[in-house]
Amino acid sequence: MAVRKQRKKAKKSEKGGRPPLRDRVKDAYREAILDSAEVIFARDEYQAAKISDIAAEAGVSVGTLYNYFEGKEEIFEALGVRGRAEFYAALDPALSVEAPLERLEAILRVTLGFLEAKGALFAAYTAEGGSQGAIARGDEEEIESRERYRRILVGTLEEAVELGELRSDLPAATLAVALSGLMQGFVESWLTVGRTTPLVDSTPVILELFQSGATTRTSSGRT
Repeated sequence: MAVRKQRKKAKKSEKGGRPPLRDRVKDAYREAILDSAEVIFARDEYQAAKISDIAAEAGVSVGTLYNYFEGKEEIFEALGVRGRAEFYAALDPALSVEAPLERLEAILRVTLGFLEAKGALFAAYTAEGGSQGAIARGDEEEIESRERYRRILVGTLEEAVELGELRSDLPAATLAVALSGLMQGFVESWLTVGRTTPLVDSTPVILELFQSGATTRTSSGRT
């Protein structure tokens, strides 16, 4: 795919220093097209969106757009690649929080806040099958991203278990599954009601529900 070629090209440019002006202009055009596609996909959703509308939003001809992308599917894929990069860049400061439970809260706030900020586009992505659909199609980028996020959650939960802040009778990986399920449920509910409430405000509720079933247990089964 051309998206993968673009990533390889970027890596080569990094090795050789600053890319030439021609490449920087191409990158600027490409980003402008992606910005415009994000607007159109959010407005019309994927199936109804037209290449001509994306080109018009970007202020370029359809022919120019096809110089950068082979079609709507590739543009949508490129938005996914860019979105994942933006998400992990936003998540990075949260990962430096020292206390594991505080870090967990920061991770959830960034995650839900990012989905909220990308609400309309995320809804369009979900309508096309979302993350599970991408994984079913063998999208390596999505598979790697999901595994990366899983490792972040598991690692944070392992630290909390070691400090005695969470129950130790279940593996951290199992606790991560439970937490992810809660998050997914709240996100799906938020989408169902039309994204009318701030998703990030669900963070304390999710954590309370999770921790009430994940706190350290005594032999009697009570904290």
